[in-house]
Amino acid sequence: MGLKRKLLAWSVAITAPLLFAAPSAAHADASQCPGNAFCLWQDSNGNGIMVWAPLSLGGQPDLRSWSFNDIASSVGNKSDRNACIYQDINYQGPVLVVPPHAFYNLPGNVNDAASSFKWC
Repeated sequence: MGLKRKLLAWSVAITAPLLFAAPSAAHADASQCPGNAFCLWQDSNGNGIMVWAPLSLGGQPDLRSWSFNDIASSVGNKSDRNACIYQDINYQGPVLVVPPHAFYNLPGNVNDAASSFKWC
């Protein structure tokens, strides 16, 4: 599949749930994710290895530095701000906005495709 088709598929996977319905809610235990933090889990439903960042961090431009690039299958935002996850490092490529206090399983092509995130 060509790069243009991959980017289009990623964009559709990201925007379709935002335009038509929210991604499926993960059954994650919110207590696993600290307050005022954004959390990413290796597996769906808030299972597996978790990494997180407090609001004060601002974001992570390269999830490779946490050995978590293209690994996240569910996310949780336990803050009062939106969090944005990006397909590429340095906040590039298609973006998925995770609203405040939301816990999601990542849909379709977004699953195992996040490379950076920041508060937005």
